[in-house]
Amino acid sequence: MRESGLDEGRATALVRLAGRIRALSGLDLEEGVSTRLLIYAATMIAGGMAVERALEAAIIAPLSDDPDTQQALRDLAAVIYG
Repeated sequence: MRESGLDEGRATALVRLAGRIRALSGLDLEEGVSTRLLIYAATMIAGGMAVERALEAAIIAPLSDDPDTQQALRDLAAVIYG
């Protein structure tokens, strides 16, 4: 929250998303969501970017280039963000 300026409620949702992604098995992810990627997404959201767009740019695209994996990450984000 300090680095990005994002409010607590939206920061909590990002942390929840990261936890769910880190707990996934069966997806072709080389690594989980790093703290740095979360801060990038939070900074974009705090700056006014739409959540979906920020998640795509800072989390989904960097984690995988596989279309099915990216869609699975989008679906997971949709569950958390409604």
